Amino acid sequence: MSKPASPMSIEELRAERITPASSDKPPDLVNPCQSSFYVRTGTDKPEVEVSVTPLGEHSGPGEVHQVEVRVPNGRRQSFAPVENRLHIVDRNAPAHAVDGHRPPYLDLVRLPEVREPLRRRPTRLRPIKGRPVAPLNVFQPDRRVEFDSLAYPFCTVGQVASPVAPGSSQMKVGTGTLIGPRHVLTASHVMNWHWPGPNLSPVSFTPSFNRGLAPFGIGNATHTYWFRQVDNPDDELSVSLDYIVFVLDQRLGDQLGYMGTQTYSNDWDDKPYWMNVSYPHDLGNDEVPFFQDQVSFEDADNPGIVGQEGDGLYMDTESASVDHGASGSPFYAFWPNETFSRVVSVASAEGTLNFDDDNWAAGGPPMNRLIRQARTDFP
Repeated sequence: MSKPASPMSIEELRAERITPASSDKPPDLVNPCQSSFYVRTGTDKPEVEVSVTPLGEHSGPGEVHQVEVRVPNGRRQSFAPVENRLHIVDRNAPAHAVDGHRPPYLDLVRLPEVREPLRRRPTRLRPIKGRPVAPLNVFQPDRRVEFDSLAYPFCTVGQVASPVAPGSSQMKVGTGTLIGPRHVLTASHVMNWHWPGPNLSPVSFTPSFNRGLAPFGIGNATHTYWFRQVDNPDDELSVSLDYIVFVLDQRLGDQLGYMGTQTYSNDWDDKPYWMNVSYPHDLGNDEVPFFQDQVSFEDADNPGIVGQEGDGLYMDTESASVDHGASGSPFYAFWPNETFSRVVSVASAEGTLNFDDDNWAAGGPPMNRLIRQARTDFP
């Protein structure tokens, strides 16, 4: 069997950092400065009051205004009232990699311009109730840097959020990636699997979320595809299957593009091909995107627990720094002569598995199965 083609190296990425857009964006797809929220009212249509206040002197070109929106007859709610239905995928379904898509009017930026964040010393988590693995941990050196780019593929990554209980303002948050026209890939343990009632918890996805801004709006999950309901990825099997794909109520990928996938090969062990975009709690309080490059995986194995073998992969790394809020974030790379990026795994856990004390990512053919099935059912 021939060896798989390798991703682009960091030197190649630097040499081809930007591929400019090849066409103008259609007029009806101009990005507004927008932030979405939901209200419940006693009428069919809410009343809306808008005020605009100039802020006066400031640095930078142009004028700055404060825009306030009030809904006098409305009560704010966190999520649109949509049902999130559950789908189990056949473990023997086709598992080939899937392609991504970059709209021709978006620049392809392989390495973003970044600025150093204000860092605080990371704190290593202690085992909980004797369990050796918990999401997630930061290793040094910490290569995470803050960035601000709406180019591809960064516009395909966003915040995933779900209330911890009905009526609660407390959110369970993670990171997700557009992996199809209306499909988002994230970690299974980001989902609230204990939501009461026949449907799953409401889940939102906000691409390019940054300090409360939603430049491309917010999508809500209507269907979720899964193999394993993971609450805490604490063994080889749960880490190897720690991913879900949910279907959105709108086709954000048509405007923003989406990533593809590639099954990881051990030919790439210890090679710093991989990049990651996430919303870590320790650096940005789950609200600011951070980028890191030159990530390598030491190994990728199938679960070996007796009676639990499978073709999922649990992948260990000591070069990726991740924290709570980064759960579900993509590890991805670019391949030569392709205009889109491919995901090989998502951030899952930290701790000791198979005698290795590392950070862990979830990947393998089952991840492809979820994506292919969700795309087929909801193209």
